[in-house]
Amino acid sequence: MRLPLVVATVCSERNRPSAQTIETLAAAEIELVQHDDGATSLLAMGRARPDLVVVPTDVHGVDLIEYVEAVRRADLPVIVGLADAAGNAVAVAALDHGARSILALPFGARELENEARLAVPNPAPRTTLHAGSLTMDLLSHRVSVDGRDVYLSAREFQLLQLLLAADRVVSADELAELAPGLPEASVQGIRVMIGRIRRKLEGTGPLTTPVLETVRGVGYRITR
Repeated sequence: MRLPLVVATVCSERNRPSAQTIETLAAAEIELVQHDDGATSLLAMGRARPDLVVVPTDVHGVDLIEYVEAVRRADLPVIVGLADAAGNAVAVAALDHGARSILALPFGARELENEARLAVPNPAPRTTLHAGSLTMDLLSHRVSVDGRDVYLSAREFQLLQLLLAADRVVSADELAELAPGLPEASVQGIRVMIGRIRRKLEGTGPLTTPVLETVRGVGYRITR
């Protein structure tokens, strides 16, 4: 029996999977989750962790090598999609930074299925996330800093998970767009919630190394 897989991919207009490809993959129990740019896909991984990531050499919004490294730090396999001949050099360089293989775009359903089954022979959900002194257990919804339990509401937990998955500075505007289900998901509401989360993470006093940093004029990030 084949186990279902979730494959996240960053698309461009010229290399977007066809409806037939998506349908064929679904029949093979592979769900294809599409994103329009690299930054959005990294953030989305915090809400729904895929089993495999496919990123094209012409990915928008982020540097390809930095993207591959971020995905590998999340302990996810990543395949580079060769968008055109001009991307040969950077595709090969991505292999040295952790990419598993190179796949010509646009990919066919059978090609991707074969690569996915090889990359993830025994798919299993990852239930714990780590960053520096911070640990998040996604099943029990427990958070700890240096072994000290931190009690977050479900909404605060969701927001912290998004930040942890991003692996970069994220603006309040981006967080508001990516958390539409939160009643506080306005820019000001996100800022207020970030403040609450930071106070809970710090506990009785400021940490030597802050877990949640504010980059003035830019946004927020989790310290690695």
